[in-house]
Amino acid sequence: MKHQHHDFIIKIASCIRGFECALHNIVNVKYNFLTFKLILIIFLVLSLSQPLFAAKKEATYSTLKAVFLERFTRFIDWPNSSALSNQKQSFTIGVFGNKEFAIQLADIYKTKKILNKNVIVQEIFTPDEILGCQLLFVSNNTNYQLSEIIDIAKRNTVLTISDTLGFAQKGILINFFMSGKNIRFEINETATKEAGFQISYKLLSVAEIVEPLKK
Repeated sequence: MKHQHHDFIIKIASCIRGFECALHNIVNVKYNFLTFKLILIIFLVLSLSQPLFAAKKEATYSTLKAVFLERFTRFIDWPNSSALSNQKQSFTIGVFGNKEFAIQLADIYKTKKILNKNVIVQEIFTPDEILGCQLLFVSNNTNYQLSEIIDIAKRNTVLTISDTLGFAQKGILINFFMSGKNIRFEINETATKEAGFQISYKLLSVAEIVEPLKK
């Protein structure tokens, strides 16, 4: 089973790399904006869509979400005051309320980097443990108030991600959701701005926007 899981992750990564190469070529030949946006949408949506490979649905969705935590960071700039400015520091992912996902992330990222940094995956049990994380995945399986978790994350420039209905409206920055048989994601644009994050229009253009910035 472990060998099959490893092969599946390799197939996912190979598929995503293929889309990334296509995107790179498109940028080099200077396609117009609409064409680039269309290909970007195909890249992200298909990469988050129902799997092409045989696997249990829940395990597949979980793996895709795990992989795309890293993909999101390519389109996001942390504030200059963030600890990420320290090139020697590892990138820490905290997982609040989902032990199984924490184990899966640790397995996937034990040989992979995020923003050229080694990755540490830490299971979080109390809001105070959020300190020191750069990214926090928040499950709905927690006894703490979501507002308390979001407040601490915001004050410490921690990127919050979840997969729970309604969490983006409550202040989570990026939230996965199901659209038919596909996994999509929404971004709370106002909350990300208030927390000091800069998100590329490339990512915003393929997301559902919650609480858009006021013009």
